[in-house]
Amino acid sequence: METFIGKKRKTLTDEWEKQEIKEHRDFAVLTAEISKATFGMTPAEYKNFKDLPKKTNAMMSLN
Repeated sequence: METFIGKKRKTLTDEWEKQEIKEHRDFAVLTAEISKATFGMTPAEYKNFKDLPKKTNAMMSLN
């Protein structure tokens, strides 16, 4: 079952793809900008604030 936020994120990323934004880095920059505008910090800043570990390649392959 997809969550409300999951559906909205899918809609947003689909729209970005229509605008020819396809590179992972581009998605990361846009996501960081939305996070900064909404919550006052980027995902990286939030991870530092919460003292969360950065994802390793091994961790990302589990997703």
